[in-house]
Amino acid sequence: MTTALQSSTEAKLSAVKMSMSWEDVTLALTSPHNYPIEQRYQALFFAKSCAPSSADFIRVLSEAFVLEKACLMRHEICYVLGQSGEVSVIPLLRQVLHDENENEITRHEAAEALAALDAPELLLDMERYISMKESLPLLADTCELAIEGLRTNNDARMCACQDSVKEKGGKFRSKDPAKGKTNASASDIPTFEKALLDETSSLFARYEAMFTLRDLAASACIARALEADKSSDCLRHELCFVLAQLEDEGTADVLIMKLKDASEHGVVRHEAAIALSAMGDGEGVNAALCEYLKDPDPLVSESCAAALSTVAYWEAWEKEEARVASTR
Repeated sequence: MTTALQSSTEAKLSAVKMSMSWEDVTLALTSPHNYPIEQRYQALFFAKSCAPSSADFIRVLSEAFVLEKACLMRHEICYVLGQSGEVSVIPLLRQVLHDENENEITRHEAAEALAALDAPELLLDMERYISMKESLPLLADTCELAIEGLRTNNDARMCACQDSVKEKGGKFRSKDPAKGKTNASASDIPTFEKALLDETSSLFARYEAMFTLRDLAASACIARALEADKSSDCLRHELCFVLAQLEDEGTADVLIMKLKDASEHGVVRHEAAIALSAMGDGEGVNAALCEYLKDPDPLVSESCAAALSTVAYWEAWEKEEARVASTR
């Protein structure tokens, strides 16, 4: 590792906590000007496990959303609120969805969160954006997917990036915007790759193909689709995260390419940066993330900082495991 990269990694490691108390979480989330983006991002994902009650969890996150200025954090807070299962957060999320002064990426996440709360009465909220593909393409696509899921009673109605945990046997537990075909086999991969690449097909059908390929561990197909697609920012950001789920380090190059593409939508570059944190701590990955720490798009620069902190967290975890093992 070069000296510059080593210094950057050490800096990120110093900002990362291996655990957080509820007091730590509350302070980081409700005093955003006093904490770096890395600690606020980390605090958000410690919040659920250490909150003394659901009411405290919702109260602090709702307060944090009002105080937070960073798009990265605002959209992630929407995601976590949607995951809470608490219908009391619906008014806040609806307000975000309909706020024309809010960043489209945050409104996209609010739509995903509302869909995750499984309220069919929200269809009217979503339907008004379907015709806005020219002015709000990310939000329009998100609402299209959410409506299809709600109407078909599909229990997979949110970004895969909202829950990437695997069950035993390597199956993903994520609630995805569409379901993969459960009866597909490796011999079907070419058919589903063709379906994924078909820009004349419905977005929902392409998502079904994407998640089928993910479940078949066809990471190379997904990487090719990410490189080739020009039709949907929403789809490309999901492709980035699916690659992160598969953790195939051989696909890091296409993620780096997307991160570096200044003409790409910010949500795709953001998701590419976060996905790179799942590709190991190779010098190429770290170099790319370090290079864009000062990107003019704050969402991109902050995502790189968060990704580097994630890499540093797992480095520290592995070192601690090695230390404990050496004492046995």
